[in-house]
Amino acid sequence: MNKSVAGADRVFRRKRSVANLLGCAALTTLGVHAPLVAHAAGAPQVAPAGSAPLGSPFPAVAPPASDLIATGRYLADAAHCSACHTSRSDRPYAGNLPMRTKFGTLYTSNITPDPTTGIGEWTEAEFTAALREGKDRHGQPLYPAMPYPSFTRITDADAHALWSYFKTVKPLKDKTRSNAMTFPFNVRTGVLAWQAVFFKAGRYVPDAGETPQWNRGAYLVRGLGHCGACHSPKNFAMAEKKGHALQGAEINDWFAPDIS
Repeated sequence: MNKSVAGADRVFRRKRSVANLLGCAALTTLGVHAPLVAHAAGAPQVAPAGSAPLGSPFPAVAPPASDLIATGRYLADAAHCSACHTSRSDRPYAGNLPMRTKFGTLYTSNITPDPTTGIGEWTEAEFTAALREGKDRHGQPLYPAMPYPSFTRITDADAHALWSYFKTVKPLKDKTRSNAMTFPFNVRTGVLAWQAVFFKAGRYVPDAGETPQWNRGAYLVRGLGHCGACHSPKNFAMAEKKGHALQGAEINDWFAPDIS
């Protein structure tokens, strides 16, 4: 990597760190003001014409061919997928970002449509299962660093829009790095026990006693925006503590403030 690229990459990483801290609070506001997601009985909605996407500088291979793809890109920006799945600014969504935990280091996956190192050979059903059920394409459990406990609430329409968008981004081949988890956390089947205790799959159910505007905000905060992944305190197994939603948490020397 030359000096100019390295310098740009350092700036990119600093900006991304700040964006990660502010993202959930911003999504709460956007849930009130921006039509990011489908209403319970309606079709997916797209950002107003001419509005800027939420943070992502990464274009599709070609201009979106349909409102469906435009919706998918907008939802990917709202979920801030680039924050975890981009390790270098010149290789968007190619993965390999190290995520250091007290159990070891995980490397994020390539979610570009590259057929060998990305999701190019995946089916939509496999993509949706990873997103909402915490399963890889072979049915093996994913570590909950992938926020499927929140993403499980994503609607069918929005999952389809996300899939449609990611099929249009530039395919990037990248060497797949193996996770470096300590024993016994390197035994992937052990995640099944975690899922059995701490994960419950299911879509977001609108609260009939609240307004559509409130429900849109709740859908963003609890589901697509996965704000609780950082802002809710964790138990011994790093699952969100029940009854303490968004009350602040410290993770790997970062403090996510109380936004309840």
